[in-house]
Amino acid sequence: MDLSIKEVAEDKLVRTYRRKMLVEEKIEEQPWFNEELQKKGMMDKAQKLANLTYSVIEKSCNKVLLGKTFWKNIALPSVLYGTNVVNLTDTEIEKLQRIENGVYRKILGACRSTVVAILRGEIGASSMKSRIMSGKLSHVNNTINGRKELLKKIIIDMQEKERKWWKTNGNTCCPFCHNIEEDIFHFLLYCCTYREERVKAIGLQQPYEENESYIIGKFLFTDHNEIRKESLYMMWKKRMKELNNLKKTQD
Repeated sequence: MDLSIKEVAEDKLVRTYRRKMLVEEKIEEQPWFNEELQKKGMMDKAQKLANLTYSVIEKSCNKVLLGKTFWKNIALPSVLYGTNVVNLTDTEIEKLQRIENGVYRKILGACRSTVVAILRGEIGASSMKSRIMSGKLSHVNNTINGRKELLKKIIIDMQEKERKWWKTNGNTCCPFCHNIEEDIFHFLLYCCTYREERVKAIGLQQPYEENESYIIGKFLFTDHNEIRKESLYMMWKKRMKELNNLKKTQD
């Protein structure tokens, strides 16, 4: 019996449902860098995989083993993919946690009044918030210790000098354009301070005929050659220089 369950869990379950998920998760043409769409897709995927878990374990002779195998090894990695760089709110994390708690109740056959700590203890799982936080810390650590020198330099510089992009203190306005929000769109596409550097950057020259999100996504994540890296570094270097000059004039 144990051998039969193992074969179902590792062979039929993993291969069949992973193949099904890969087919259903074909990337559609959507605007780059739309965080709200990404988060909505994450919530929908979590609920969809939770419902799929119910059908997976329904006719199993060992629901706990099969449910844990499916949820931990297939569903969770798919749901949490990208959370290292996506800013989830406490409400959104709580929503994911409620979906996961429902899965655990179904696997264990527990009632709604069962304490969540008991569910996690029986399954052997950590909280959704701790997983996401651990992933973010691992991402920063891997970036600092990795081979991408530009990202490494930016993160270390923000940590050591407490730049506003690392500790905002509630103020996220551009220091050069004053009342304009300094997000990635403003920094890469519109801030006048980096006009000269932007002219030399492939794909960032004005006027922009395509969607802003698509332009940034294409610049950052496709055809990523050394020229693009150098352009991005020069813009960041110009920002540091202008901030130092601005600080000296204020002093």
